[in-house]
Amino acid sequence: MRAGRKLERKELGVWEGEIAMHLDQFIKKPFPEEVGWEHELKLREYIRESVVEKIVRKDIPQMFKGINEEALILMLEIFYQDPGMCINLDSLARSLRMSKKNLLKHLFYLSSPI
Repeated sequence: MRAGRKLERKELGVWEGEIAMHLDQFIKKPFPEEVGWEHELKLREYIRESVVEKIVRKDIPQMFKGINEEALILMLEIFYQDPGMCINLDSLARSLRMSKKNLLKHLFYLSSPI
């Protein structure tokens, strides 16, 4: 399949096998600059630095007032280390040295669609 050419709907069936073969790579590499990258760690770091941290340091503080950016970054670090973990709010609040109410607000900020 030639890169850069738009496929007509009727042509999709012809390319279905090739599209299916590369679908996993397109899902893992949502940004065009990542297409040639093979190292998954480099991909994760790129997404983290260019997308997630920009959202945490710029977008969230613009949308909500009274944000502790460093607490958000620390929370992300904790969640990166153990994705899908169950959160003990009391323990996490103590670790971050913030009230449980403030922690809940910051968790809300991280989970809010931007």
